Amino acid sequence: MNLLLSAVFARVCSSSGTCSKDESASSCGVSLLQSALRRSRLGKSDGDGGSESAESGVAHAALEFPNFLVSRKGIRTYGGGEDNDAPEASQVEGGHAIEPIYYLHVPKCGSSFATAVAHLACGDKIDRESTVDEPGNPVDHLATQKWNKKCGDGRFARFESGHEPLDPTMSDESLSKVVMMVREPNARISSGYMHNLHDCFPLQKKYNIKHQDAQPWQPDGELDPSILEEYARCVHSCMTNMLIGHSCAYYRGEPSEEQQSLDREAALARLPKLGFVGLTDQWDLSVCLWHAKFGGECLPAEFRNVRPARTQYSAADLSESSHVNDRAIYDRAAELFAADLAAHGVTPEACARTYCPEVAHLFGGSSLLQQEGVACSGACSGSSALPMKYTPDLLKTLTWPGRMFYDED
Repeated sequence: MNLLLSAVFARVCSSSGTCSKDESASSCGVSLLQSALRRSRLGKSDGDGGSESAESGVAHAALEFPNFLVSRKGIRTYGGGEDNDAPEASQVEGGHAIEPIYYLHVPKCGSSFATAVAHLACGDKIDRESTVDEPGNPVDHLATQKWNKKCGDGRFARFESGHEPLDPTMSDESLSKVVMMVREPNARISSGYMHNLHDCFPLQKKYNIKHQDAQPWQPDGELDPSILEEYARCVHSCMTNMLIGHSCAYYRGEPSEEQQSLDREAALARLPKLGFVGLTDQWDLSVCLWHAKFGGECLPAEFRNVRPARTQYSAADLSESSHVNDRAIYDRAAELFAADLAAHGVTPEACARTYCPEVAHLFGGSSLLQQEGVACSGACSGSSALPMKYTPDLLKTLTWPGRMFYDED
């Protein structure tokens, strides 16, 4: 068996990379094959030839050596000995359709969703009660590596703290692994304003804010209209920018209206290609939909707000002209979200009974829903709560008994 694996790994090593002199053929082969799998799933390669050569090396090995098994969880071997029983089908398949997960965190759109991401990817590798405030230090770029080591190779393409935008060269396959939350622009901008003019470094300097995570600069929750307008000009296209590879804020002033329009169209074209788009103001249904689409156990920890608002405030009523780009992104995201809910049969009742029974009380409670139906403004029908027609406007009024209020910082 060892000789057989050595032959396989030697072939892949010669075509996909090199081994150090201290590595055995088998350990080198496992490492390089895992790397090939990750590159193929991300639509990238180490060279100019795309991911074809990496996939080809894996395919040849699997075809020529039937005792060699490749799965989403990594590289395994079976057969050829009493101690190597064939793995169960679930072990062979492994993973979830959204993996390797690329976590895109837009500022003020929901840090807590990292908890749901971690539990889906890691399963019983982490404690059921664990919450994730920050995945890890974005400076050294080792957080993703650490999470993959903890939860299984190839679970994450990127899972780090900070607000790094998407790579503008990402393939459609790579985009299909991206997870993001989107927030209504007025609420997102107001939250950032309260959080010490979050991400707008020129204004932080102007108003002598030393650190954006220090004590709130407006502890009474008051919005200064003139400063808010300045801040809105700095960050009004944050979601748009991050979707196409730019930083959240306009640090050197706004680009021309023509360029902003081009950026908006590029971001709108990318949005439907993402693997998952949730809505911050529909937190409960977003977590439920996450599990309806990708499986995994829906846990109470995923509904805990790890970043509650430090100051109570009301969202500003900004004119649409001050955030036209992100308004377009949010409206399109709401359409996609409503379509996803309908496609996967996600209703409050379905969440309570099927997808998230451990937190049924947050969705009205299955027994209550069965007896009384759901107060959800026409999205559900009678006691069965069958999906009818979700729309973005309907989502604004959707409610039910016991619904959680989510005040993201």
